Amino acid sequence: MAVSVSGISKPLVVIRFNQRKVHYEQSLFTAVSQAVDAKPDVVFDLVSYVPRSNDEGRNEQLMQVASAHLREVADNLVKMGIPPERLNVTSEMQPGIRFDEVHVFVR
Repeated sequence: MAVSVSGISKPLVVIRFNQRKVHYEQSLFTAVSQAVDAKPDVVFDLVSYVPRSNDEGRNEQLMQVASAHLREVADNLVKMGIPPERLNVTSEMQPGIRFDEVHVFVR
């Protein structure tokens, strides 16, 4: 399910995939645990921001890599005990960034 997060000001977590292996799991676990403690029925919106280039072929590659990263983050949240029905995911191209990012918002 896609979700619009315009109007949401600050993500709970930002995961920037600027290295081959990004070690985000512990930070994500800590933030998610605190959010669940504060609101047991919390819903998480995961937004993948994908760099945009002037080359459509390159954009497709960037989108594929970003989609894999987004799936990885969503899978990790499920492994942490978050039911899949409480996860909303979406992606959008974002000019001006160099690496894909996953932002985790709470509702």
